[in-house]
Amino acid sequence: MNGIDTFRQYLFGDLVIATVDPENIKAVLAKKFEDFDLGEVRRGGFWPLLGNGIFTADGAYWAHSRALLRPQFSRNQVADLELEERHVGDLLKHLPVDSTGWTDEVNLQPIFFRLTLDSATEFLFGESVHSQVSALPPSARTEKDHHVNVTGLDLVEVSKAFDRATDIMGRRVRLAKNYWLYNPKSFQEDCKLIHRFADFFVARALNTDLEKTDGGRYVFLNELAKATRDPIEIRSQLLNIFLAGRDTTAGLLGWVFWSLARHQDIFEKLRESIIADFGTFEDPREISFATLKACNYLQYVMSEALRLYPTVPLNSRRANKDTMLPTGGGPDRTSPIFIPKGTQVDYAVHVMHRRKDLWGEDALEFKPERWVGRKGGWEYIPFNGGPRICLGQQFALTEAGYVIVRLLQRFDKIENLGYTTEEDPLYQYSLHSQWNLWPARSSLNLTELQNIILETVDPSHAREWNRYYTSGPHLAGKNLSQALWTQERWEEMGIRSEIVAYDTYLSYPLGHRLALLNGDTVDYECRLVEDILEEDPTTSDQTIPTFHGYSGSGNVTAQFVYANFGTKQDFDDLLDAKIPLDGKIALVKYGRIFRHLPGDPTTPGYPSKPGSPRTDPHDSTPIIPSLPISYVDALPLLKALNGHGPNASAFNKYWQGGGLAHKGVEYNIGPSPENVTLNLYNQQEYVITPMWNVIGVINGTISDEVVVIGNHRDAWITGGGADPNSGSAVMNEVIRSFSKALQAGWKPFRTIVFCSWDGEEYGLVGSTEWVEEYLPWLSASAVAYLNVDVGARGSHFQVSASPILNSLIYNTTAAVSAPNDTAKSIKDTWNGHIGTMGSGSDFTAFQDFAGIASLDLGYNGALSDPVYHYHSNYDSFHWMDNFGDPDWEHHAAIARVLGLLAAALSERVILPLNATEYALGIKQYIRSVKTMAESSSLAQSFSFRLLDRAVAKLYHAAKCFDAHTAVLNDEIGSGIPWWKWWGKFRLYSRIRKANTKYKLLERQFLYSEGLDDRSWFKHVIFAPGRWTGYAGVTFPGLVESFEDHNLTNARKWARIIEERLEATTNLLA
Repeated sequence: MNGIDTFRQYLFGDLVIATVDPENIKAVLAKKFEDFDLGEVRRGGFWPLLGNGIFTADGAYWAHSRALLRPQFSRNQVADLELEERHVGDLLKHLPVDSTGWTDEVNLQPIFFRLTLDSATEFLFGESVHSQVSALPPSARTEKDHHVNVTGLDLVEVSKAFDRATDIMGRRVRLAKNYWLYNPKSFQEDCKLIHRFADFFVARALNTDLEKTDGGRYVFLNELAKATRDPIEIRSQLLNIFLAGRDTTAGLLGWVFWSLARHQDIFEKLRESIIADFGTFEDPREISFATLKACNYLQYVMSEALRLYPTVPLNSRRANKDTMLPTGGGPDRTSPIFIPKGTQVDYAVHVMHRRKDLWGEDALEFKPERWVGRKGGWEYIPFNGGPRICLGQQFALTEAGYVIVRLLQRFDKIENLGYTTEEDPLYQYSLHSQWNLWPARSSLNLTELQNIILETVDPSHAREWNRYYTSGPHLAGKNLSQALWTQERWEEMGIRSEIVAYDTYLSYPLGHRLALLNGDTVDYECRLVEDILEEDPTTSDQTIPTFHGYSGSGNVTAQFVYANFGTKQDFDDLLDAKIPLDGKIALVKYGRIFRHLPGDPTTPGYPSKPGSPRTDPHDSTPIIPSLPISYVDALPLLKALNGHGPNASAFNKYWQGGGLAHKGVEYNIGPSPENVTLNLYNQQEYVITPMWNVIGVINGTISDEVVVIGNHRDAWITGGGADPNSGSAVMNEVIRSFSKALQAGWKPFRTIVFCSWDGEEYGLVGSTEWVEEYLPWLSASAVAYLNVDVGARGSHFQVSASPILNSLIYNTTAAVSAPNDTAKSIKDTWNGHIGTMGSGSDFTAFQDFAGIASLDLGYNGALSDPVYHYHSNYDSFHWMDNFGDPDWEHHAAIARVLGLLAAALSERVILPLNATEYALGIKQYIRSVKTMAESSSLAQSFSFRLLDRAVAKLYHAAKCFDAHTAVLNDEIGSGIPWWKWWGKFRLYSRIRKANTKYKLLERQFLYSEGLDDRSWFKHVIFAPGRWTGYAGVTFPGLVESFEDHNLTNARKWARIIEERLEATTNLLA
């Protein structure tokens, strides 16, 4: 290098910094790990074949990939050499010896590639492709060499396709930003063939009971399938590892024998060492991970081969921010170098490994003895370095060492019949990604962004969004055109969007009837439809019959009873009153009880993707047929009970106030006389059908901090003016506001994800499946989830939230004018109450399952507001336009609040969260539980002392932590000079650490085993009530133990809660 170890050049017009300096490389790969990314060129060049895997991913998904794959490379897996012995046996079939003891002239490199192909496919997929046997001439094969090809594909062609595709990937990335110009049809076809090959094994694994696989044999794919059920993710990760595992080992073996053939003295010395340590070929001693590591000269030989011929001779990164390299600048080339954001930094491992000032004057010679007493530092990185050091390096070294040992046991000489000078090394690539520290400021500051949001939101636009969404039926699983329309509108506004589909278990109505019978006479036939209003065109669309999702099918004729709301307590009251219930039909009012556990009932805890294993839905869905009816249809039925059985007035306070007394209903319980019965017929079709979420993304500079915003799109009825499409209109206005900001040059600090959910009405299905699929990424990245279901249906502002968001909510509502009263803010006109998180909308999977701080907000009905018809055809655009929000100002107000919340979460350097508010909330929740416990039979036996102490410690830690982040905020504003870059680095590192703690605080309250009998719910502080479904309860495990008078369980849950509080305290410390 003539003393120049770092220099600049231009490639296709882009600035490139090239370096072979170990300190600069250490900075890129480790010390400034978060300042560099792979960049779009690397991802785009490799994507068609490898997809989104560990070698193509950046940021949070790379972290997720590494966490997913790391356990698969434990020592136990690496040390399994029985697999390798079978494939070495096949290799030796290609090396027969003649009567003189010599083989024919042979090119070892393709043999090594077939060897590693066979071993890699068996280790990864559970079945070898047996390419070595396929390459044998028929005369050399035996009966044992016959293997069934279960894939139906030409496996030799698959191997060749992988070779060709790998070569083209290398060519693509050499074109830098023009990689997309080289995409030949042959490459596309090769990628499809390879994907078909991998997909076969993935599908087989996903449809196999992995707990019953034979013999305990380790298969990488099976273990991966236990960690994730996404077939595309599994395929991508497999192909990423396959590329590295196959080529790294084959390349190392090729260069070792290439070198040994040219250095007979080294060959003989190595063979002597191997025979001494491992015995002869005919009489071998133990060859294991440990003994291979202990064979020093073998390790020296492999290290020297990797020094001279690294698998990845040239690599690069791209700066994601303005940063520095420590050396190479100035007149003496020892000063730091400024690296502008977007600059590519190349580092040539091949050149650095041959620097004479680092390795001596004999640096170009193959000399294993140089490794005696030497350990490689940053001048030696054959497997890269830093956080993305190769996961499989020990696997590669162990496999290569084993093959070398067995071949040198078998052969005592090697003769070079080829070149006497080095051939060109293979250009293949290993990738890694960096995490950001903090990005440079975009062209808009937060105040300017907030002004754009406040000014852009327009009531008339909200009205038009609502008009579209309510213009036709959009039942879950039957609204693809609406999903496509949503995606198209978001794309038009500059939001990169896609439709994410799930194959979900749903039910649809086929037929129904409800009739009041007197003997064989029909006294009243329920209409089961709503009246059509001339002034409201939506009400004339009766396309969707009245039905309950997931209801049981059946045809029942029986006596009936009035059962209040149909809660567990209501039925207990009826049993206590000696009301016979067996074989009866129950009439119940709507309210107090709601839907079942969230998500697809056939895939609990994992996403409903094609090929996913499914449980029996009958274990978790209703078997009793049911129908929703209007009060018009209910009147004749309730009146038929007049005078029969006790009156509701004789029951407790929860039975009072039926509401239809003025219509002649006396609210007798029944049962009806034997000759007065109901005929209930309900027939439903149960199907696995696609469901479509629309996901839009505005990529931020900080890839592992993400804000998610969601609203569901589906409705039981044609309209949905309030539920859910007032929320749809609100979210689209937020997107339109951010679109304006993007046009003005804004780029968010944190990534913002918009979600238009399908299937909420059936049980939060679309959102739950998405959270279950992307749980690892969300757990690592999500800062908060903001939900808007009913954006506006009245004048009463209402919000429920995790307490960590309370301060942000108060500050945001103070910045938005109240609808129709610009002199006051929303905060001024609101009572300030923030509810606890329960269930009932799409925040449930985020808050209760994934531990992501969430909120749900909107304008609900006040007593003076027009009557709102929930889940009715009267919840229409006409109703909203004339009664619910005729000037659409409440829609606009919620859009402004939601937009400002998202902007603050995205743009503030320190996340605008507050741990002290959470600790105060927990104090209040504990007080509520104590009040309840006082009336429990456990009151004298249960102590809150340890819980109180844990809460006090958390409160102290939270106050200190919030004070610490306030100091950090002050330091940000103090302005550190640019030349004090180390000071900036330290500050930004402290900021990142603080933000990570805020982000992960909610996760600390998750208990992996879940609640008793409801293991899907993981949060120990928040959950829906056991029998209510929607309404939130705090400390559910403890509360339910008191309800059940179970002291042992109460103490168990107290210990669990104490542990989670302590974990949160430790996080904040």
